Amino acid sequence: MAGSQAEERIRAKVEVALRREFPAARIVHELNMSQGGVRLDLAAVRPDGITLVEIKSERDVLKRLRDQVQAALGVTGDVRVYAAEKHRA
Repeated sequence: MAGSQAEERIRAKVEVALRREFPAARIVHELNMSQGGVRLDLAAVRPDGITLVEIKSERDVLKRLRDQVQAALGVTGDVRVYAAEKHRA
């Protein structure tokens, strides 16, 4: 996993939440999409669906977020963004 300590702190919490919500899911970290042009942080893969997650820590910028969300929506309607307080506005 290639992220800052701030991102890793959020990632650990998100992974726990995904495992609680989808106990039988396979959790995938650092999922490359769009022929490698976009990377998402987590995916919860199940036989009946997939949940894709992007994490934005306080050290991140939102420049790529639109492309990441658009790529994810091309795969599933269950796309989640977990962002640090700094980005919530």
